[in-house]
Amino acid sequence: MSSLTDAIQTPAFEAGRLIKIFGVQGGLVIRLDHKVAAIIEIPDWAFLMIDGAPVPFRIRQEEFFLKDNGHLVVALSGLENPEAVARFIGLPVKFPGRIDDWFEQEDDEEPGITGYRVIDSVSGSEGIVTGLLDIPGNPLLELDFDGREILLPVSSEYVLKTDHRTKVVRVQIPDELFSL
Repeated sequence: MSSLTDAIQTPAFEAGRLIKIFGVQGGLVIRLDHKVAAIIEIPDWAFLMIDGAPVPFRIRQEEFFLKDNGHLVVALSGLENPEAVARFIGLPVKFPGRIDDWFEQEDDEEPGITGYRVIDSVSGSEGIVTGLLDIPGNPLLELDFDGREILLPVSSEYVLKTDHRTKVVRVQIPDELFSL
């Protein structure tokens, strides 16, 4: 489905929401509504829901990949720097067709902490967990504090308590990480 006419005429599904800029070439991170195991095929078009209307953007094929099972990185043609895409943060994203046309979904949805509220016991600042970088031997929580991204090692020294009932993670972030 490479033509815009075909993409517009095909029903679309909501893939997720744009949550942040990725890299210096205008990439964007989509927090997916469903866990994804793999990409089957890369769509040619993405529709950003601007003021409630789907606005088509051609996808830069070489810059479309899974960051992890809940986040997708996508870059849009003609928008090649962070300043050009910053206005899209928070918008829903749709792809033409069905989710199964583009992605292999995960069978087992295991509860994660992405989206949980984060409270820093040192500064009292509040943020949100935006992801987990599952680096062998050094897993890192991705945290967002009002647009400031912090990578926090997953250890009992820094992650003090996780309450799944209230969806709150209490952390102790060293001052050095806040000042980076």
